[in-house]
Amino acid sequence: MQFSKLKRRDYDEYLYLHNTINYLGLLSDENLQILLDLMNDLLRYDIDYLNLCKQYDKTASLTDLQHIATTFFRQGGNAVKVFLTAVEKAFSSTTMKIARPKTPRTTIRISSMTSRASWAKPGAEPS
Repeated sequence: MQFSKLKRRDYDEYLYLHNTINYLGLLSDENLQILLDLMNDLLRYDIDYLNLCKQYDKTASLTDLQHIATTFFRQGGNAVKVFLTAVEKAFSSTTMKIARPKTPRTTIRISSMTSRASWAKPGAEPS
């Protein structure tokens, strides 16, 4: 019997993670690659942040990591770079307050027709 049927995989005890892994199989190879590329970019920004924390001997913040993820998916990588620059500036100065600008909500829409990620405002038709 397969591990999936026996529920012995590490993630099987987490319902949403278990379902997510199973549903990823429904994506086309092309769309799965787009998703993997996006997640890889997000993880790169997380690592950049964690390296800054290590470099300046600061404690990493889950709030900052959440902000990075939210900013990445709503505004893109350039907005995350702006935030990371502000983090580095705050870490290198005596002031620890990091400004998190309020920004309009945007989401990434992945269109199977174009097979590429595009930015769209909520409610907008995919390009």
